[in-house]
Amino acid sequence: FSIFARESLKKGTLLTGLVVLILVGFFGSVFTKLQVDYLLAVWFYVMLWIVYTQGLSPGTVARLGLPVCFLFLIKEIGLFLAVLVLLIMTAQLLFERNRTGKDRAAALALVCFTGLGLWGIKQLWVGHCEAMGFGAFGGRMGLTEIRAAFNFAADPAMREAGLLFLKTLILGEADRLNLPYVCWYLALGFGALRLWTGETALRQRRLGRGLGVCLFGLALYLVMIYLLQVTVFKVGVRNHHIIGFERYMNILFVPLVLFILTALAERRLSRRPPSARITAVFFGVVLLVLGASRLETSLKREPWYDIADTLAGKIHAAAD
Repeated sequence: FSIFARESLKKGTLLTGLVVLILVGFFGSVFTKLQVDYLLAVWFYVMLWIVYTQGLSPGTVARLGLPVCFLFLIKEIGLFLAVLVLLIMTAQLLFERNRTGKDRAAALALVCFTGLGLWGIKQLWVGHCEAMGFGAFGGRMGLTEIRAAFNFAADPAMREAGLLFLKTLILGEADRLNLPYVCWYLALGFGALRLWTGETALRQRRLGRGLGVCLFGLALYLVMIYLLQVTVFKVGVRNHHIIGFERYMNILFVPLVLFILTALAERRLSRRPPSARITAVFFGVVLLVLGASRLETSLKREPWYDIADTLAGKIHAAAD
């Protein structure tokens, strides 16, 4: 609903349908899976879209406050995404010159208040976990573990893990069509350049600051994924393949895909409004893809489904 063009039903339908198709292409049958990764991707994308298209009045910041805090409650990595959103809003407010000092100060105060709320929720969750007896994560990462993970020169296992990670980052299967990530990097780079050249000066500045923070966050996020692979999954030591990279990577990568493609589509549709026939055909295609995606769980079963079925059978047998 945040991207639906209120002034044009046809334009809004096409943009919303495009987002749904991209989500299905990357995450599969997103409406029939009990997974939250795609939910984090959607929420983060929506916030990027609002900041880019609407700017940041105090009212907009206030409306984004609760969703920012809820990202952490969906999944703990949502804390990282929430901090990225706060950094993007701070960068936009500090350097956007078309707002009065009073409005900017009020909006910045609301950003700080949201950050305090996010920190408070985090502390409540930590206290709850400790009260339930979960004091610490067994595979905790300290400076010693981080240094060991990047000791490529002296440790053959880390050298193997680093090469496997780099190969997956470039040639790994990014989506359900098994396109490698490098194809999407090239497409997004070209798309971002096209988007930049056709925008107003105000939107160019918003785009540059927003994508700059996102790319910094993506680089940091990749380091976090690598540490997870090496420290927790023991890649290079016990496992000789990267585990679940697409699932983790796409939480932050897919919002960038959604943002750039829908921004390009929105600009094109603004210049050339779609006809009713094209809108109806596209709407039919979206419904067809959604219907077909419901069969995905049976046509392309994830390996852990079989493990879950086996465990469920053992539990049933023990209960009987």
